[in-house]
Amino acid sequence: IQFFILSDKWRDIAYRISHETGRGVTTIDTRGYWTDQERTLLLVWCRLYDAPDIFHIVHEVDPEAYITDSNVRGVWGNGFDKLKLKPRRKITQ
Repeated sequence: IQFFILSDKWRDIAYRISHETGRGVTTIDTRGYWTDQERTLLLVWCRLYDAPDIFHIVHEVDPEAYITDSNVRGVWGNGFDKLKLKPRRKITQ
């Protein structure tokens, strides 16, 4: 699951997600088009079973936060799946 979370309380949310679920949180500096206000967006990748905990954490810290979640086809790297590649086919002309 991939979460994008937008909240003025992003530091508290990020802290709780990383310490209570063990999942990493990435911050992305953003700017609202309509408001021209600089904000911080959180990006979290997690397993499906972590999603309810993340929803609860965000709601407890900031019930007004914006949250999107989406299914991700795969996440490869530390804490997720190891990338397994088949040998490349040689292209003949």
